[in-house]
Amino acid sequence: MDDEDERQVASLVPERYAVLMPGANWETGDFSYLKPYYVRALDLQKAKAQVDFGTETTNKLTYQAQFGKQSAAAIGMIQGLTGRQSVLWAASLLPFSQLPYLFSLTGVAYAIGALVLGIGQLAIAFRFARHRSIANARTLFLASIIYLPLLWALMVVTRK
Repeated sequence: MDDEDERQVASLVPERYAVLMPGANWETGDFSYLKPYYVRALDLQKAKAQVDFGTETTNKLTYQAQFGKQSAAAIGMIQGLTGRQSVLWAASLLPFSQLPYLFSLTGVAYAIGALVLGIGQLAIAFRFARHRSIANARTLFLASIIYLPLLWALMVVTRK
């Protein structure tokens, strides 16, 4: 592969990304819309929250290994929004989970069960927001996976 071929292959990634960006036009060759992302990546490297590309390739690091050792930062972890967002989403489940009962699709047992499930999900989200750890994140992840099937089962069992 000669230099021209390498340049063409390297240009494919920004061009494909530009199609998805609002107001970006890959035909002009202006990729200035990527500057904030580039600056953010450099700031993360400077803060030692993310390794630079050279270190990553030289040491054959993988993101899976870095996340497992908590040496790669995700945006939510850095900005501290993850805990708040999990609490807000869990809180939003409470009123919406009551809609089947309010529309007379299910019985009182569903309303009570949905409320208990929602409060449990909210309590786990609060715990994660206060003490962000791998164990609390796993518990929240598991609770979020279990929540919906249990809610559906309640709906089926208590339908009118």
